[in-house]
Amino acid sequence: MKLLIISARMSAARRGRAKNNSLQNYLKTSIITSREVNFLIIKYMLGKKILIVEDDANLLYGLQAKFRVAGYEVLTDQGADKAAIMEKIKTLKPGYIILDIVLPQVDGFELLSEIKADPAISMTQVFIFTNLSDTDSRQKGKELGADFYLIKSELNLDEFVEKFQKIISNKTKVN
Repeated sequence: MKLLIISARMSAARRGRAKNNSLQNYLKTSIITSREVNFLIIKYMLGKKILIVEDDANLLYGLQAKFRVAGYEVLTDQGADKAAIMEKIKTLKPGYIILDIVLPQVDGFELLSEIKADPAISMTQVFIFTNLSDTDSRQKGKELGADFYLIKSELNLDEFVEKFQKIISNKTKVN
């Protein structure tokens, strides 16, 4: 991970080294305060915005709390209006969408299809997080462009957040 580290208290030489080193190498070879490290981590994490589309309020707000504690900016939607969700995605530009497929008023597969068909938002990574574990649903999700397909019954909230973080840090597909 490359980060540009800038601090008013840093010398020009230290700023130059920061531009050419990863954060980890920079921390090993330079002395910076814990306050600077905390600032850098917060600044880096604020760029990570997640939209969670889930009709189960307990799960929605549980995920929201877990991701906020992990340092993410979290947006939520209970999946009542497809047009409103699409507008939220286009306006707020989340980096990631966690999408339930079974919603009371919106077909999650249709929403996924629209997201992936819109050039302005099609690069947004979509994590399907659903109870639909059958092969047909998994295949349909992949065909419509889901980046990841995870089953709710296989993961508790902590495990889901951990898996999500591993996936985005590795940027690999998981079946």
